[in-house]
Order: sequence, then C-alpha cells, then structure tokens
Amino acid sequence: MESLEELNKELKKHLETISTMLITDFQSLMNGENIVYLDGMQQSDVEVFNFEYRQDYLDTTFFGTDKEGVKVTGDVELLIHDRSVKFLPQTIWDRVNDIEGDEDIEDIEEALEEYNEEKYEIFDGWFSNCWKVATKWVENPVTAYFSVSELDFGIELNSYDMVEINKDQVDKRRYIL
Repeated sequence: MESLEELNKELKKHLETISTMLITDFQSLMNGENIVYLDGMQQSDVEVFNFEYRQDYLDTTFFGTDKEGVKVTGDVELLIHDRSVKFLPQTIWDRVNDIEGDEDIEDIEEALEEYNEEKYEIFDGWFSNCWKVATKWVENPVTAYFSVSELDFGIELNSYDMVEINKDQVDKRRYIL
C-alpha cells in the first residue's frame, strides 16, 4: 500500500508548485477578471463566490451568486491541475492492480479509504491556505464557499465555518451555518 501513500506525497508536491497560480486566479476573480456574467448581470451583482470540486479529479469550478443564492456568472474552470499528474484515479487503479495478489480485498478497500481521506484533507487545506494568502490584503473579502460538488456541506473560506449547502436547484445555492 506504500504506492498509494506515495500518490498523496506527489499530490502535495504538485499542489505546492501551483500555489502561486491559484492565488493569482483568486485575485483575478476578486477583480472581476475572466468571469462571464449571465445576461443582464455584472460584477456588482456577485455577492458570493462558490468553489466546488469533483472528488475524482479534483476539478474545481468557480461561479458567482447574488445575495439570494441565484447564479449570476457562468462556470469558470480553475486550471489547478494537469491531468497528466500521477494522482489521477486511473493511476490509483494501476497501483492497486500492482499490489500483490495475496492482499485481502478488505485491506485494499481500507487503504483506498485512507488514501482518499488524506487526499481530500491535503487538497482542502491547500485550497483554503491559498484563499487566505490571496485575501490577506483585502479589507472586506467576498463571502466564499468551498465544497465537494457531490456533497451538501462545505466551508466558508473567510471564517472556516462548516456550512450546510442546499443544492436542490442547479442555479441556486443556499448556505446554512
């Protein structure tokens, strides 16, 4: 199972090398750059930044909402990782397949669960730290939420409070502290 542990080391190293890029992306978004607004909307309509990532590839999307939680921007894909990096799911399965045949399936499942927990912890911490750096000199940073797109909870990035997210509607988000 050491090969799975190595994947998280590779992930952490990769994320460290692209921190500056994500911080720059955050600052650009705060300045209203690289954002496509929906018809009739503009930068002043954005009250909340939403960042959601998919668990499998860690693909992260930004979109802005108004104070009612209605989407006012198109989705912006943050280019924070390269699909050729070795922490992708197919590489995980390649490594699992390389594990000795005498490993118990329960041991493999447990190792995968530990690997994923650590991966999300690394990614969440890194993302939050980049946000913190990006907003360091901003007097009143915009309210921003970070969550897994498949789950109904996340964190408010400025306070680090855990929030419940109502994702019943595709173009609307409601947050409950």
